[in-house]
Amino acid sequence: MGIELGEVVTSLGDGGMIHQFKTYVLRKAAARIDKIVAAMERAKLDIALYQALPNSEIEIAALQILSKTLLGYELGLEQAQEEVAAGLSMTATDALAKRTEAQAASLQESSSAATELSASVDSVATQAGAPGT
Repeated sequence: MGIELGEVVTSLGDGGMIHQFKTYVLRKAAARIDKIVAAMERAKLDIALYQALPNSEIEIAALQILSKTLLGYELGLEQAQEEVAAGLSMTATDALAKRTEAQAASLQESSSAATELSASVDSVATQAGAPGT
């Protein structure tokens, strides 16, 4: 397979797009926007490539979670840009950063559960001698 589910999660996760998003919100660093948008576009491509493969129900559910999370960040970026342009207060910055952290935790939790389930299914299939394993 050309792309692994874990790679998609990593590109979005705390070291990737989410990290860039939080840095933008906290530092109000406009230079981060290009990095955020590029990471979002890459994630969309990775998700589309993964969706084009034969997938288990677990993988399909994980991809739906990732797509929904990505959409939330796209909308959140628009909101953050508006708030930063309007002179985001420290209280508002803190609230926006906390929402971002909550979304990141939810993404990580959902994708970890999907990855664990997928590994369990693969393990059972291997032990059972399923074709293609």
